Formats: sequence, structure tokens, C-alpha cells
Amino acid sequence: MGKTPEEKAAKKAKKAAKAAKLAAKAGGDATPPLSPADEKAARKAAKKEKKRKAAEAEAAAAAPPADDKAARKAAKKAKKEAKAAAAAAEAPAAEPAAAPPTPTNGDEVKSVFCTNLAWAIDDDAIKAHFSDAGDILRIKWIEDRDTGKFKGMGVLEFADAATASKAVEMKNETEVLGRTMYCRLDKPKPKSDRPVRQPKAKPEGCCKLYCGNLSYDIDDAALRAFFEPLALSAIRWVTDRETGDFKGCGFAEFASTEDADQAFLKQGQVLMSRPVRLDWAEDKPKKWEQ
Repeated sequence: MGKTPEEKAAKKAKKAAKAAKLAAKAGGDATPPLSPADEKAARKAAKKEKKRKAAEAEAAAAAPPADDKAARKAAKKAKKEAKAAAAAAEAPAAEPAAAPPTPTNGDEVKSVFCTNLAWAIDDDAIKAHFSDAGDILRIKWIEDRDTGKFKGMGVLEFADAATASKAVEMKNETEVLGRTMYCRLDKPKPKSDRPVRQPKAKPEGCCKLYCGNLSYDIDDAALRAFFEPLALSAIRWVTDRETGDFKGCGFAEFASTEDADQAFLKQGQVLMSRPVRLDWAEDKPKKWEQ
């Protein structure tokens, strides 16, 4: 490794000083004495060189040996890995994912809702249109509650959910009597989070039931058929006081309290695509009887 300029200058100054000293002792003039400027430069170079060597020595003393540094690094890595392994061992084992619920027959949708139907549509025309998809068991045409006019919509019921799905796949957006029909599975509305209303306790000897959530197309014949073979002695529909519109509920009175008990067992059964809500109805006392 070559010497630095400072080292060279210092060496030169030292050599010159030595030669001057020898000449002074011998009394000769072999080497002239250094000028004040050269002597100053020599002293400066020597001082700088001394500083550099001191700095190198200090750095060498502070630097750790290569072997110690590698050992500390390896120890730190091992400690980190051990900590991760301990955390993994303490963590609870993951539970297996729950299997998706298996559909039940109650969840199967057998009905198809159809809209944008031609005003001239009838049972024969719709059955003919769906004949290659499957047989239609029942048809319900949707009409306006107030006017009774057809609203261009209907619900078709098939034998099973597979046939209903096939009917939608084959017939959605197809033309019937000059109009494009749209259809989809008639899925029930999601259940509300509201608590289920519990029926009242049966009054002694009660023969009358309140019937709620009825279809707006219900009539006496449909309600009597629903409760067969039990005999109904009276039916009263609840209507709006001002408009006279049916409010979707009514009262059914039976010939005996035993028949009323049997009828109450039909709680929640479907009548005209709606689950019927039943409750005990007690006649309110007349004002003059109070």
C-alpha cells in the first residue's frame, strides 16, 4: 500500500531535519538548514499524520471481531424463531368450517311468478306455453283488489322445485301472445325479526276463531273448504269502516267448542298461498250488559 502525501512530506521533513542536525555537529555546510516555511510545513504534516494514526487505532479498538458479530446475529435470529414457535403452540386450533345447511323440502320453491303477460292470456294459453317444461298444477291470476281487473301477472305452481326451476330457465323472456313474458321463482319473503305473536288462552266454552293473514281473494267457500270436515256456523269478514275494503282477516264460528279446538290445530297452515294465523276470539260484552 503506497504512502499518503502527508507521510511522504513528514518523512522528507524528518530526513531534512536529521541532515541539518548532522551538519551542525560536523560544522559543515553539506545541507542547508530548512527555511521557516518548510519547517512549519514539516511540523504540520507530522501532526496530521499522528492524528490519522490515532484515529485508526481507536476505530480498530471499537470494532468488534467478525466472529463475535456473526454470533450475536445468529443468536438474535434463533430467539425470534423460538418466540414465534411458542406463540403458534399457544394459539387455539382452528375449528373446521361448518358445512352449508342442506336444503329441506320446506325450503323448495315450486311456484313461478310471471309478469308482463298479455291481457288476453288464459289458463289454456299459459299451460300450452309451459307444456315442454312441465305440467302446471295450479294457476293464480293477480287482480286489482278494488276493481278486480287483471294486472298482467300470475303465479304458476308446479309439482316440484326442479320443474319450477326448469320452467324459469326455459321460459323467462319468451314471447306469449305477442308480449315478452318475464318469470322467476316465487320465493317467500324473508322472515321478520319481530317476535312471533303468541295466541291467547282459550276462553271457557269459546267456539269462535280469529283468522288473520288471509288472501284478499278469500271467500266463504274457500274458508269452509280449509276447515273441512268441521262445520262452520258463521263467517264474518273484517272490512274498512269508511271504504268497505276487506282488511285480510275475519272470524269463523264453529258449532261446538270441540270443533273449534280441532280447527285451531290448523294454525300456520297455508290457505291460498298464505299461512293462516289463528287466535281465540271472545265476544265483547255489549255496552248495556256492562
